[in-house]
Amino acid sequence: MSSMKSKLKMKSGIKKKFENESNGANKKDLRILNYYDLKDGEKMKILLVPSAESGDLYTKWKSHGPNLHLNGLKPIRSADEATGQNCPIMQYGYSILNEGREDGNDYEAFKEEAKKWFPRDYTLAQCIVLETPVEINEAEDGNIVKLFYMPYAIEEKIREAVLEGIVDEEDLCMHPIIIKNTKNGKYNGYKNSYISPKQVDDDTLDALEDFNIDPFELSEVDLVPPVPTYEEAEKWLEDAIKKYNKESGEDDGSDQSAAPEPPKKTSGGVQDAIKNRKSSSAKEDSDHDNDDNDDVSEDDDSKTQSSQQQSSGANALRDRLMKARS
Repeated sequence: MSSMKSKLKMKSGIKKKFENESNGANKKDLRILNYYDLKDGEKMKILLVPSAESGDLYTKWKSHGPNLHLNGLKPIRSADEATGQNCPIMQYGYSILNEGREDGNDYEAFKEEAKKWFPRDYTLAQCIVLETPVEINEAEDGNIVKLFYMPYAIEEKIREAVLEGIVDEEDLCMHPIIIKNTKNGKYNGYKNSYISPKQVDDDTLDALEDFNIDPFELSEVDLVPPVPTYEEAEKWLEDAIKKYNKESGEDDGSDQSAAPEPPKKTSGGVQDAIKNRKSSSAKEDSDHDNDDNDDVSEDDDSKTQSSQQQSSGANALRDRLMKARS
């Protein structure tokens, strides 16, 4: 081999490097619950799980950027929400609002423009999926606790249930939450979701004991963005304005989800997971438990649910989780 050919010959594994870079860029977060895969009218049943150390039900934050719909613009947390200090990005949005109030300006148009610079709310919770018509993302470590970007409609249902005494706050996480997708045009909607007034049955709880349940400390999850300094927020605003002005500036109006694209899927559903548990006792119990099975009036099927069906649901849970484990 000539001296020049020797110098030009690749000696490092560039193919492996490219593969690693590509995998890192496209890797989906398998911890996140893909409830947004539900089709119109479909339901998913979950149990909320308190934060590992603090015991909090969820953690919240606000981020600037998503309302601008600019490709390549990384969101930044609002310092106004996180620290109570002035946020230059918030101030910029307010300045647009104030300009709209001046004589001769179209206030509604300025108001819509200002909204693009205001932050979007995020609520991160965690849960265990009990029943699902769609395949859910399975984490590589086998932990069946899923991180859950909670829609505002579901957050409101939880707040109402606790404040109105429908469920006791100490037992909130024992009451299944039914996530129901009701399409609003082409967008997902969850206003018809609800909390079951009836607690999860013992068969399901017993079945869950056999699996890896490792709750997160929500405030420390890497999905929660760090609090920026004032200078970092100023720099972000400067770059965002340049990018916004460089592009068309037209907002497509789409309601993009906070959750990542659905990751790789594995087969099964929690309702497929506990089929073989206590089958004999389920048959025996079904004779005297038929009158107490109305989960919620909205769910017609649950009105006739017996303890045999509860046990079947628990068995379904185990089957799905065992398939995912294998």
